[in-house]
This record gives sequence, C-alpha cells and structure tokens, in this order.
Amino acid sequence: ALLPALQALAQAMRAAPDARIDSLSFRDGAVQLKLRAASAQGIDHVNQALQSGGWRSELVSGQPDGDAFIGSVELRPGA
Repeated sequence: ALLPALQALAQAMRAAPDARIDSLSFRDGAVQLKLRAASAQGIDHVNQALQSGGWRSELVSGQPDGDAFIGSVELRPGA
C-alpha cells in the first residue's frame, strides 16, 4: 500500500536530515526511490530506519554525484 509506505518514508527521512527524495515511483507493490544525501551514510541511515520500522528496504545501487551521493532504494511491506 502506497500511503503506509509514504508515512514510513517520512519518518525514516528524519534519520538523515540532509537526505532528499529525487524521485519516487510505485510499481508491483513496491516503492522505488532515488535518494540524494551528502554521503552514503545518509542513504544508509534512511534504509536502516525503514528496516527498523518493519519494512523490507533494500539499497539497490548507489554512486557519488559531485559533492553528494545518490542511492536507489526499493521499499516493500514487511513479511
């Protein structure tokens, strides 16, 4: 469900105040995110916060982008 995922994402983003959402899509019951933060740790903090909240969150890819880091995350409801 999209709304619970968005609520969880809003809470998880507090774990990395410098992180922001570059893009978001919903497909096949999963939320696909592209996040930008000052470092890879910022993306990881968001990912860990989602997992701690009972979501299956996977950092699919990540790469530096100038003075920032971009990470792709897939988010699904927990088991």
